[in-house]
Amino acid sequence: MVAGGLIAGGPGWRWAFFVNVPIGLVLLGVVAAGLVADRARDRAGRLDLAGAGAVTSGLLLFVYALHHAATHGWTAVSTLAWGVAAGVALAAFVMIEARAAAPLVPAAVVRNRTLVGANLTALFGFGAFFSFIFLGSLLMQQEFGYSPVRTGLAWLATTTTVFVTSTAAGRLATAVRVRWLLIIGSALIAVGMLWLTQVAAGAGYLAGLLTPFLLAGLGFGLCVPSLQIGALAGVDEAEVGLAAGLIETMREIGGAAGVAAVSTVLVTGTGLRGFHAAFAITAVLAVAGMVAVVTTFGCGTPPRCRV
Repeated sequence: MVAGGLIAGGPGWRWAFFVNVPIGLVLLGVVAAGLVADRARDRAGRLDLAGAGAVTSGLLLFVYALHHAATHGWTAVSTLAWGVAAGVALAAFVMIEARAAAPLVPAAVVRNRTLVGANLTALFGFGAFFSFIFLGSLLMQQEFGYSPVRTGLAWLATTTTVFVTSTAAGRLATAVRVRWLLIIGSALIAVGMLWLTQVAAGAGYLAGLLTPFLLAGLGFGLCVPSLQIGALAGVDEAEVGLAAGLIETMREIGGAAGVAAVSTVLVTGTGLRGFHAAFAITAVLAVAGMVAVVTTFGCGTPPRCRV
């Protein structure tokens, strides 16, 4: 985030997208090399192209519908049309998977309660995370008058806390059940977001923002590694890649949906009132993630599961 602030304050925010191009090209080369090396090892499985196409189309349409709603309203005919199109594509994906010889998402994976819970928690948790980053950046620049560079530096409290806490959480997971780490983490995020619903005009960084930023950093730091551990608990070795991919997908969908939702709320208010309402929605997302943990995470037969 500091680098993003420096780029936005220097050559301009558009360069923040350009710097990803060389990184993406390098990753494409690495992936291409990996796929070539892997092809000879396993030729038995058939790629579910129909299922992949349906779910990709459905998710893209769903995200577009959410962002369309932020500018055109939730009840606009065009928004509803995009939403219906997304629903049709996702319904087609379910039907394709039910009949596919080698489904993209096997039924056994869907029946894994802990994996489903981890994905729901990721959906809501990362929805809260990306919404928090989005709203916090706008709040500091629009209401507090921070420059892009100062905004990036202000995020150091959160990013440093996330890094330190996530490192410790990976070790804590061997002694404390993952569900408790997720519950505590989600609660800390919710408290931080509720704190921001009360931030006053002209509040300084130390008095108004530092504490909720630290609370959110602690919460996200506990949740990020715990979600990965929970998603992979009890999953067969052959399904580890799929489980990790599902979590990553829920992360991106949750982030896009969360930002779209809080954007809609933000524009309905004026000044800090809009931010307060949007942070309240972010707190609701964190609480929803906590509910998902409580209702889905449990412990199976030891020693396979410690979630």
